[in-house]
Amino acid sequence: MCYLLIAKNLKQEKAFGFLEDLRKKFLSFYDSDRIYTAFAFELKPFNEEIKKLMEFHQKNPKTKNEILKDALVESAVYIQESYEQLLDRDQKLTIISEKSQTANQNSFIFKDQVIDSSEFNFLYILNKYMFEFI
Repeated sequence: MCYLLIAKNLKQEKAFGFLEDLRKKFLSFYDSDRIYTAFAFELKPFNEEIKKLMEFHQKNPKTKNEILKDALVESAVYIQESYEQLLDRDQKLTIISEKSQTANQNSFIFKDQVIDSSEFNFLYILNKYMFEFI
C-alpha cells in the first residue's frame, strides 16, 4: 500500500501528519484481506473519510508535534504550580511542627511546676496542721 500527497506551501510535518492519519484511518476502516483483494474503485466509500481528514487538517493549523509541545508546556506549568504549593505546605507543616514541639516542651515545664507547687502546698498544709495538733 502506498500513500501519496502532492501539496504546495505545506510544512513537511503537516503533510506527513496528514499521511499518517490517513494511513491509520484507512487501516482501521478496512482489514488487510479487504484491501489486498479489492478491485478498482471498490474502496471508493473511503473518499468521504479522506475529505473529513482534509477538512480537519485544514482547520487545525497546528501539527501534532506543536499540539504535543503545547500540552507539555501546560503540563510543565501545572507541575511548577503544584511544586510551589507543596513548598508552601511544607513550610506551613514545619511551622506547625515547631509550634507543636514548643507546646509539648511547655506542657512538661508546666507539669513540673504543678508537681513542685503541689508538693510545696502539701508540705505547707502538712506542717500547718501538724503544728496545730502539737
